[in-house]
Amino acid sequence: MSNSEIRLFFEQSSFLFAFADQAWMTIDKNGSDVQQYPLGFGLGLQLGTRSGNFSFSYALGSSRNTSIDFNQSKIHFGLISRF
Repeated sequence: MSNSEIRLFFEQSSFLFAFADQAWMTIDKNGSDVQQYPLGFGLGLQLGTRSGNFSFSYALGSSRNTSIDFNQSKIHFGLISRF
């Protein structure tokens, strides 16, 4: 599996980012190997706030049986608190 990310900082703990994940898998199905190369990529934003770091990501992906489809996109948001 490989992962890459590029960040564009506009404050000390606030940035825009783009990411990509690629994997290589071999699955044994009934004695024959099936290779798959799932792919995921997306964009995001992290904002440094007084209560912690808030992040928002939007991702798309594909695999052997699925193509890239905006109806199957994923949104993730979170807050990492500082105390």
